[in-house]
Amino acid sequence: MHRQSKPLISVLLTGLLLVLPVPALSELDPRLSQFGWQEFTFDDRDENSFQLVTGNDALDSHHIQITSDSSVSIAYYTISDQQGAAFSLENTPYLSFEWQRQGPAINTDLSRKGGDDRILSVYAAFAYQPEHASFSEKLTRKLVELKQGKDAPGRLLTYLWGGGPRTGSWFENPYTGDAGYMKILLRPTAPADIWHRHQVNLYQDFIDRFGHPPSELLYIAIASDTDDTNSRQTAFIRGLNFTSSPAP
Repeated sequence: MHRQSKPLISVLLTGLLLVLPVPALSELDPRLSQFGWQEFTFDDRDENSFQLVTGNDALDSHHIQITSDSSVSIAYYTISDQQGAAFSLENTPYLSFEWQRQGPAINTDLSRKGGDDRILSVYAAFAYQPEHASFSEKLTRKLVELKQGKDAPGRLLTYLWGGGPRTGSWFENPYTGDAGYMKILLRPTAPADIWHRHQVNLYQDFIDRFGHPPSELLYIAIASDTDDTNSRQTAFIRGLNFTSSPAP
């Protein structure tokens, strides 16, 4: 089994190397694979368990249950595979989802390297845009492509259920600097055992953070992380969906 080292984004030389990990067979429900989901894991880390949960009515169908037990791994799907080549983030900029947790709240400071466990993360990875890349990124891009291929991402936005800076404020991903930004949507102490709904304008968030429109959304990913605190939790996510206008 081939694994990548934690974190998802690594720093190489004086530039930022955004690493798209290689898929690995691990704790991903085969039914999720049929829907196009894949998983990647990390060196010397146990994997989360990703399971598809279906209910008796439409609202309870197609949850993804993430069980994290002193572990970390990430499930993702590529946008071109799932949404089709005609997908346009500019035309359907709103990403909606709901999440829920069970068990004790995990509360660490996600703005710092190390010890950065979280209840849930939703990642959005964007294509590299050479016309907007920094000098150091351009210097290291060939190395990135040698390791990860020409489609390796160049920018990352992360939406979090976890601790650290105040809710709703953006902060730099501690592993990427200004190539990636994070926002806490929900504090660790938000009630367990109920669904919390969110909607983000992914297209506008990219412009606000990076100062220009994105060229292409490559993939969406979800994860829990409990390996630093050696804790256990179960979380659920459902309703990941793109729309052209905000829901009422």
